[in-house]
Amino acid sequence: SSATAYYIANMWPMRPIALASDSIPAGYGTLVLTTFGLIIVAQIIMQAVLAFGSGSAPAATANERLASLKATRIANGVMTFGILAAVGSIFFPELTAFCTANLAFLGLAFGETFKYAAELFYARK
Repeated sequence: SSATAYYIANMWPMRPIALASDSIPAGYGTLVLTTFGLIIVAQIIMQAVLAFGSGSAPAATANERLASLKATRIANGVMTFGILAAVGSIFFPELTAFCTANLAFLGLAFGETFKYAAELFYARK
């Protein structure tokens, strides 16, 4: 979610340029690659931390496994909606390629955010 905030904070100033010229602004590719890099590094660090702590952690309960499955289902739905919105935006001439790329990326980012939130919600039940 912090990588998504980084992306939005750096993408937002590019928006007027992209809408005025109907093209992808300079530096957008670097922003996307940097954001993906941040997400990958964060996932690697999180997996390493979990691997070190997993020796002392008990096995997941049935409720935790069910919460994880439900959260994955919600995340897949959000990501699918984001990708379908990006594909659908191609048919609207007022939306630029910049808007389409943002819809695709934000669909993926919000899918992960919804997954973590849903895991917390369902694990508490």
